[in-house]
Amino acid sequence: MKKKSKSYHQSMQVTYHKIALCFFIAVTHIAVAASIGVSNLTVESMTTALGIDAKSPRLSWQITGDERGVYQSAYQILVSSSEALLDEDIGDLWDSGRIASSQSLDIRYEGKELVSKQRCYWKVRVWDDKGHTSTYSKPHTWEIGLLDDSDWQAQWISAPKVQNWEAFAGNRERGKP
Repeated sequence: MKKKSKSYHQSMQVTYHKIALCFFIAVTHIAVAASIGVSNLTVESMTTALGIDAKSPRLSWQITGDERGVYQSAYQILVSSSEALLDEDIGDLWDSGRIASSQSLDIRYEGKELVSKQRCYWKVRVWDDKGHTSTYSKPHTWEIGLLDDSDWQAQWISAPKVQNWEAFAGNRERGKP
């Protein structure tokens, strides 16, 4: 059997060091990217948003990070008509795309027109000042209230009409129904 040369062993050692370095860089990059996140989602300043009376509600969130001084440089909002679509990262009502902005308060919904009693599922992800992308936030929901007068189908609740109010009042005073 032929002995391997010293230069072969040195080149293999260099290759192993390069692989180890690449692995270290990849793991470090993943750890840094995972250190930012999104939390405290609100719609019209409410965490439980039911009966929203705005056709273009305002969405807000907070960025979280392990490092000091981390700030948002961009965001992406997905709004879906079902939880299943949102789980697949499909914003059938609105996909904002990547928006270069540090704003995270009162972002106006700019998707398809919303209708009364519609439930919307949404989530957001952000990019930090170093270009790292967060994972999407946990899904949240909001529900549109009754937007148009024609949506209201209630009737007034009142006492039955009395032919003679004085007779009714007189019977009540004597203890008769």
